[in-house]
Amino acid sequence: MYKILVKSLLLLFIFSSCSKIIDIDIPDKEKHIDVIGVMNSESILKMNISKSVSILQSTEGYYSEEGNFISSNIDFVSNASVKIYENNVYKDTLSFTEYGNYIANFKPVVGSTYKIEVNVPNCETVDAENTIPDKVEIILIDTLTVSSTSFIDTEKMLRCEIKFTDPSEVNNYYYFNICGKKTYTWYDEYNDSLIVWTDSSNVDFDTNDPMIDNDSKINTGIIFNDNVINGQTYTLNIDFDKYFSDSTMFHFNLYSISSDYYLYLKSLNKQRESIGGGPFTEAVQVYTNINNGVGIFAGINKSTYSILARNTDNYY
Repeated sequence: MYKILVKSLLLLFIFSSCSKIIDIDIPDKEKHIDVIGVMNSESILKMNISKSVSILQSTEGYYSEEGNFISSNIDFVSNASVKIYENNVYKDTLSFTEYGNYIANFKPVVGSTYKIEVNVPNCETVDAENTIPDKVEIILIDTLTVSSTSFIDTEKMLRCEIKFTDPSEVNNYYYFNICGKKTYTWYDEYNDSLIVWTDSSNVDFDTNDPMIDNDSKINTGIIFNDNVINGQTYTLNIDFDKYFSDSTMFHFNLYSISSDYYLYLKSLNKQRESIGGGPFTEAVQVYTNINNGVGIFAGINKSTYSILARNTDNYY
C-alpha cells in the first residue's frame, strides 16, 4: 500500500508504542509515480507529482508558515517532464513550482480529450487521459423549515429540494457539496464600533434520499451516478442545521465528474473507512487510471446555486 491515501485524504497516522521505528529506504526503481490532477475549464491546469512511499516509514514533517503540514514522507518530484496533449496534439509542457506541483499555461476546454505524459529520471514513464464533462445546471432550490427530534431536544432544520435535469445521452456521475459563508455581527461597546466577521467552510448535511446510500457519502459531500435517474428531472433532498450565523450565503455545488474520478473517490472512501477496522480487515485498493503509476487524472465541471439565509426565518 502506498502513500496515496496520506496524500489524497490528508490523514496523518501517529503510532504510539515502545517499539523502535525503522525507516525503509525504497530504491527509485521500485517506486511508483503518483499523479494527482483534477482539471476544470475555469482554472489553469495543475498537477502534483510524487514518488510512492511505504506506510511502514515513519510520518515526519513540519508546518509551513501558512499552517499546512508538509510530510517529509511524501517524496515530491521536482525534476519531472510533464507534457500534455489536446486531442492527440501536443499542447504544453507544465512548469514546476513547489512541493511537486506543476502548472500549465492554459485552461482546459470542455469536451476535449487531454493526455498527460510524465517522465521522471530512473522511473517508468506514466500516462493517462481524460475529458471534462458537460455541466449539469441546478435548475431550482426550494427550501422549507422542518423539525428534527433527537434524544435531547427538537431542533429546526432547513430542508432543501435541489432540482436538476440529467442528460440522457451519456452516463453521468456527480459530486455534490455545500459551502457556507457565515457572517457574524456584534457591537463592541469598548471601542464603540460594529464588528463584522466572516468565515467560509463546508456544510455538513443529512439526506434520506433513496438514490443515496452509505457508500455515497464522502466527507461533507456525496457522490452518485444516474443509473436510476437517467434523462429525468430529479429533485435531491437534503437537511442541515438552520441556524448558522446572523446571515449565511450557502453555495450549493453540483459537480459533473468523469467516471474515473467517481470510481477513484468511491474507492478512496472505502479505503479510509477500512482503516482502524482491525488486523483482519481486508485492504481496499484505490482505483487509478494512471498507466504504470498510481493516482488520478480526471475532469470536473461545477454548477453553483446560491441562497442567502438569515436568522429571521426568512430565506431568499
